[in-house]
Amino acid sequence: MVFSLTVVLIVSLVSGGQQDYSWTNKECHGQHDSRDAYQENRVMGLRQSIGEIPDAIGYNYYHEEGLGSKGPCYIHATCSRDIQREDCSSCLENAVDKLNCECQQNIGACLENVNCRIRFENFKFY
Repeated sequence: MVFSLTVVLIVSLVSGGQQDYSWTNKECHGQHDSRDAYQENRVMGLRQSIGEIPDAIGYNYYHEEGLGSKGPCYIHATCSRDIQREDCSSCLENAVDKLNCECQQNIGACLENVNCRIRFENFKFY
């Protein structure tokens, strides 16, 4: 019994296990026209955040997309320091997909779980 429990634990640790994508907080607010400059800046900025965050110091990333345009978008993304770089990217990719589905015409939104958090707004909030 003890041997089989130990084997399961070791296999789980070696395989990395499954990442928890149960979102503890989701907020979507405000509406905008889906064809405006803000929509384009939001989509571009969120996609860029997936690739940039693992290189950011402490998995903490700030981005401003479309400054000087009529629809700038401000983004903050972060991951727990306890997870690996690949898991951070995966968590943020899942979050961006969820935001693009459920908050696609919103001016601002925030989505977080135990591993990562991402927020976008049409004003500088950081």
